[in-house]
Amino acid sequence: MKQICLFIGCFITAGILAQTDLIKQNLNGPIQKIVETEFDVMPSEDGSVISTLQQKWNEFYYNENGMLTGWVDFYYNGNISSYYKKNYDSTGNLISQIFYMPDNTITGTIWYTYNTKNLETEWIRKDGTDKIIYTWKNWYNKKGQRIKSCSYTKSEIPDFIYTYTYNKKNQRISEAWYDSTLTKTKIIQYEFDASGNQTVIATYDGSMNPINKWVKEYNQNNQTSKAVLYLPTEKIGSDYIYAYDSLKNVVSVMSYDVKGEIIKSTSYVYEYDDYGNWIKKTEMYFDVPVKTWGRQIIYY
Repeated sequence: MKQICLFIGCFITAGILAQTDLIKQNLNGPIQKIVETEFDVMPSEDGSVISTLQQKWNEFYYNENGMLTGWVDFYYNGNISSYYKKNYDSTGNLISQIFYMPDNTITGTIWYTYNTKNLETEWIRKDGTDKIIYTWKNWYNKKGQRIKSCSYTKSEIPDFIYTYTYNKKNQRISEAWYDSTLTKTKIIQYEFDASGNQTVIATYDGSMNPINKWVKEYNQNNQTSKAVLYLPTEKIGSDYIYAYDSLKNVVSVMSYDVKGEIIKSTSYVYEYDDYGNWIKKTEMYFDVPVKTWGRQIIYY
């Protein structure tokens, strides 16, 4: 466990960000560390006894500003499988991710660059020998909106190009994808409701032939309450209905086919600590337990 102690003190304290990793993960309180385990639940043949088989064991580390600073994967016997670190600058920008094997051998890194407005302009993925294997670059307009991105692998000619357009509310309403020959391969269009929630995601090929379309509805907390997938023929491919508890966690997902018949029913049962963070989560498929997660949360 010696390696794990590296996460507590080796990261530059980040400036307070509006959207921290804890907020994104619907976590509350000054969390320092989470130990999370995942088990498959297997009822016996007569249904009277439930046994469990551990599938995952992870540890997550956060700084005092709620940003994820490290993640450790374990084998079932408690030995480390792999781990990674995230480093931030004094303004809270993510500047690097470093991936390790249990013997501290570096297997890969990602390095981030920003402009004077703290907008990410480039990130570079390297392997364990520090060889560049992938580069991503971004361009922005005067409003700070990302208008173009390019990905590169073996040359200065981009493998893929992405362009973006926005409405007057600063919402991205479309993006176009191009290959290295500048042939348009995909177009995605977005629509929003009055609250700024994304209500339509329509995907087309390069010739504007429809591929599929998602239409979403939201509840009073701006959470997705319904999502419908339409096929190119405008027929419904699948229909999902979501329900949440008072702490904004999903408690059920119902999936329906084109005839309106239920094809999947998934529900979740939670146990919470005093901060409102779940410490046990059980997933049920048609009311039969299939998976459970446990959390040990350590606070500052």
